Amino acid sequence: MSPSFRPLCPPALASKLHRPVARFALAMAVASLALPAFAADIVKDNNAIDLTNTNSWIGGVVPGTPDVALFNSVLTSGISVNLGFDFSTLGLRVTNPAGAIVINDPTAGFKYTLADSGIDLTAATVPLTINATIMLNGMQSWLVGSSSSLTIGGPVHLDAFILTIGGSGNTSISTAMVLGTK
Repeated sequence: MSPSFRPLCPPALASKLHRPVARFALAMAVASLALPAFAADIVKDNNAIDLTNTNSWIGGVVPGTPDVALFNSVLTSGISVNLGFDFSTLGLRVTNPAGAIVINDPTAGFKYTLADSGIDLTAATVPLTINATIMLNGMQSWLVGSSSSLTIGGPVHLDAFILTIGGSGNTSISTAMVLGTK
C-alpha cells in the first residue's frame, strides 16, 4: 500500500495564503523604484568641452543633482572649461589632475547650482577657479586642502542656506555673497 499524502490545507486555502506574500513582494518592488539614487562620482574627461555636454564626461553622462563632478588624474593638463548651460550637481571634488581647473561662464547668464556635498579640495594638488554664478541648493561646506586654493569670481547666492568654508588652503571670493536667490 502506498502512503497517501494529505495536504496540510485545502488547495483553495493555500492559494489564498500565497496571495499576501505575492502582494507584499510586488509592493516592495514598486517601493524600491521610488528610493532616491545614491550619489555617483562622474569623472571629467580630458577635454575642454562645455560641462553640460555629454562628451565632456567619461561614460557620456553629464552629472546631475544626485552626482558629484570629479576632476582627477584623467586630466593630463590644466583646463579652462565653460558651463555651457545651467549646471547642477550634488557637489564638486578635485583630487589630482595635472593642472589648474578653471570653470567659466563667459555669458554671465548661466548658473552652477551646488547641493549638499559642496566643494571638496581636501585631496587636491591644484587650484580651482570658478568664474560663474554659484547657487547653493542646500547647507554645505567648501573645504580646501593645504596643496590647493579656491577662487570664486562670480556671485554666490546663499538662498538662506549655511555655507561653511574651511581647510588649511586659501579661499578667495572676489564678488558678492547674496542672501536671496537670483
